[in-house]
Amino acid sequence: ACGWNPARWEAATDVGRQAAAPFAGRRFAVRVAPGLLGGAVDDGMLADALAGAESRRWTDLRAALAALDLPGGVRDDLARLDKARNRRGVTACLDLYGTDAGRPRGVVFLAPFGIDGGGREEDGRPNATEDDASGSIAGFPLSLRRHGLDVERKAGDFAAAAGLPAGPAADLKLAGYLHDLGKADPRFQAWLHHGDPLGADPDDADTVLAKSGRLLPPTARAAAGLPENWRHEAFSVRLAPHVARFGQANDPELVLWLVGVHHGHGRPFFPHRDPDDAAPRCLPGGLGLPAELPPGPGPQSLAYDRFGFDWPMLFARLKARYGVWELARLEAVLRLADHRASEDRTGETGP
Repeated sequence: ACGWNPARWEAATDVGRQAAAPFAGRRFAVRVAPGLLGGAVDDGMLADALAGAESRRWTDLRAALAALDLPGGVRDDLARLDKARNRRGVTACLDLYGTDAGRPRGVVFLAPFGIDGGGREEDGRPNATEDDASGSIAGFPLSLRRHGLDVERKAGDFAAAAGLPAGPAADLKLAGYLHDLGKADPRFQAWLHHGDPLGADPDDADTVLAKSGRLLPPTARAAAGLPENWRHEAFSVRLAPHVARFGQANDPELVLWLVGVHHGHGRPFFPHRDPDDAAPRCLPGGLGLPAELPPGPGPQSLAYDRFGFDWPMLFARLKARYGVWELARLEAVLRLADHRASEDRTGETGP
């Protein structure tokens, strides 16, 4: 229930504080709530302390908690609120955990601008592939074929580490191989090749790029003819069934879904339309793709049809098949495999 394994009822370890720590320089929160305070402070003691505060100002609420035997980490975090950037902006939220006989059951102290000395991003690095600018202009050239194999391998490693069943694990690997095929779009290749209208060599798969080695000017994307907000992963969904390996999918709908949402868009809507979907499109060779793709709508269109199902209907079917939490976990495995595979290649050169 509530996202955990419904067959397990023992107490779960809360890792919220650990997960938030790298970002404390941007946004800092202290949760003082039932279930987070160990056995020394019961729910009634916490509610009594909060109800007895002189006011609902965060400083008074914090002072009211001082007499409780709070865990060391919580006590330390409450003290760190004094280092908040713009202390006047610190707030205390008392309505997140409900009430007990009219008394607040818990409180969250929030420093919305973070604290001095806190981290600003995990491991000091931004995510590697969250948008086309960061994910495709990496400062080193990388072929689309090589990147697909890298992500396939990494997705397989992660699936094995997570103990996933053989079917979904194999589909995750296949989705990793297929996930960026949409970058083979001639307009996208022209962009990655620094605005060269010829883009990749259609007879040399190693010139079809997943990542460009050159800094591209802001105008290059529009000059290449890409529509505003165009998403390569939507085109990957269109291309995937044309690749022979797609026939190996245990659950073809799952593979398409993972390919389409690996950047967080398409759940279930994409932010673009593509007029080129109405015309045949030439594709580079060497990737197992047809030389010419016939006209047809992608998943960003309500006209998309996968055996009678449009993209939102596909989403509904997969949620019913896997459950919302398992589907989200599978999405996360592929997304992180893409991140880590890209980071592992940082600084390397060649195809």
